[in-house]
This record gives sequence, structure tokens and C-alpha cells, in this order.
Amino acid sequence: MVYLAYPNENHYEAYLEACKSVVDYVNSDRGNDIARRETANFEFAYHSNISKEDFLKLVDTYRESREVDFQKNPSEANPQIYFFIMDNDKIIGMIDAQAKLLKDADIKEGVKPVERWSGKYPCKADFGEMILPEYRGKGLNKEIKKQFFDALQNDYGITQVTATVLQDNDNSNRAQNKLIERYGGKSYKKEMLTPTGKIVCNSYLISTDTSGNSKHLYQSNNELSIEHLNKLRGIGPQVASPIQKRSLDMTLVHQQQQNINK
Repeated sequence: MVYLAYPNENHYEAYLEACKSVVDYVNSDRGNDIARRETANFEFAYHSNISKEDFLKLVDTYRESREVDFQKNPSEANPQIYFFIMDNDKIIGMIDAQAKLLKDADIKEGVKPVERWSGKYPCKADFGEMILPEYRGKGLNKEIKKQFFDALQNDYGITQVTATVLQDNDNSNRAQNKLIERYGGKSYKKEMLTPTGKIVCNSYLISTDTSGNSKHLYQSNNELSIEHLNKLRGIGPQVASPIQKRSLDMTLVHQQQQNINK
């Protein structure tokens, strides 16, 4: 049975096994270059020799990042909600949502600030996931995402997440589009600055409402519905914070300008 768990001291041996699996895969010729590149970006790839003492420090870090003072600059506080993906007593991956500063490019696309992470510095919830290579392609993603999104919405009040994917990562791009089809959301292009220059990535805004009842709030894959925006601004039954109203006003202006230019 697959389930999510906050890291704790009892996971040490399972963590070592998961790290070894990742390192073996990254150094092999299995899969393809893109899959190995993406897998190597996660902490499992460089923690294969972690000591018990350092693992316990890591567990404390994950706990503190859930309970951090979210009114600080997230570059200092680093709010994060991190889970191990478990299969019985084995760690088969990780999934997390991390606070990232809300940029104008995100606001224009309708990304909302996360209330619990937004004081002076409005933040969004950006999510990432890694499943061990031997567990990929087994149909686990739907259940993992449902548990994760339910936890974000029910325990933390996070109603949407974002993800950024390189354009050459076909598998991940397909996965994000499936989430949009299932729960609601949209995709848009976004520039990222890398050591070699700017690159264009695919960005995704995804609802965490696993009932599917929020899908109608997104008219299409490219535009938030006016109904959704009005509700969030306080015209409907939901009341928006000043931070939300500012970002949503910018979204309305952007969409109106797009309609004029059509």
C-alpha cells in the first residue's frame, strides 16, 4: 500500500536503501539521459553515505520547515512541506511543496499567494516529486498526487500548486497536463535564468481540489474564469486578503489586455 509519511528517525535504513537505488540508477545506462538528469537533481542522489546523526538533523530540518515562521523572507525561512512516499516500510520516493517568491509572471497567469506563507513577501507553493526508477510506470502517480493534494488542501489550506518543467522532459510535461485535466489548472511558458543563459520552460498551475469540483473555475488551459477571479477578490462567497486582491487585480488587467489584442 502506497502512502505518504513525514520523515522521522525510524526511516534511516529505508532512506539509505532509497539513496543507493538512486545513485545506482544515475550512474547506469538505464532509462534515458533526461530521466537520469532529473533524478540526479534530488537529494537522494548525494546522500547515499549519510550518517545516522546527519539523517536526524535532516529530519529536524524537514520538521522545522513545516513549522517555520512564515512571515519571514522565504529565502531565509524556507517553508516546505516534505513527505516520503512509502510502500509498506520502504521509501520509494519523495514529494514536497516549497515556498517560492511570487513573481509578476506568475501573478499575470493567476497564481495565488499562499496565505500561511505570505506576510510581507507573497509566496506560491511549488511542488516537486521523485519516484525511485524501479517504481515508475506502475500506475502509482494518481494515488500519490491525491494523497498529497488532499494533505495540502486539508492540513495547510493550499488550494493550488505550481510546477516548472524543462521542455525536453516529455514524461513530466505529460504528467502535469494529466493533473490539469483531472483537477483543473492551466499551463504557460516561463523564462528561467541558468548558468548558461535564459531558457524557456513549461510552467503549470494546478488545483489541489481532488474532487474535481474546481475544474469549472478554469475556462480553458490558458485562462482563469472570471467567476473564479471574482470569488477570490471578495465579490463571491470567498473573501480575498489584500495580497490576493492585488495579484488578482493584476490578473484581470492582464486578461483584459489579452482580449483587446485578440
